[in-house]
Amino acid sequence: MSSTSKDTTTKSEPNNSSSILKAENPRGTIILLNGCKKKEKHTKLIQYLSERLVEKGWNTLLLSTTQSSQPTINNGLRLAKKQAGKSIVLLGHDCDTQAIINQAKNKNNSGFSAYITLGLFKDNSNISNELNAPLLDIVGSS
Repeated sequence: MSSTSKDTTTKSEPNNSSSILKAENPRGTIILLNGCKKKEKHTKLIQYLSERLVEKGWNTLLLSTTQSSQPTINNGLRLAKKQAGKSIVLLGHDCDTQAIINQAKNKNNSGFSAYITLGLFKDNSNISNELNAPLLDIVGSS
């Protein structure tokens, strides 16, 4: 049975601002931040990405952020630690990319294995010396 079948992939909603999709034999959990624009196309993109990641063996935790992303990220990290798998990755786009950079610079943070930003709009070429885990920045245009 594949990790995408209805019997093995579950969705739960602990509150209105998050949802969890679970893979059959998860490699880890990817926390996806939905961005601040909340446009339908962005929400659909993140949902699609979440579903494809589950197919590839990752639990996904989809979080909606507000102006203050840090408490949301910390709550997401606590939820992700309860899931199966070894790695926890933080992924975000739009205005959440800066929240990810701030999280990655926090030397007291020991929860994330890696960070992914989609379209970080600043020149962060010298930032790698400040990070506590690897950062992948994916840039494109729509």
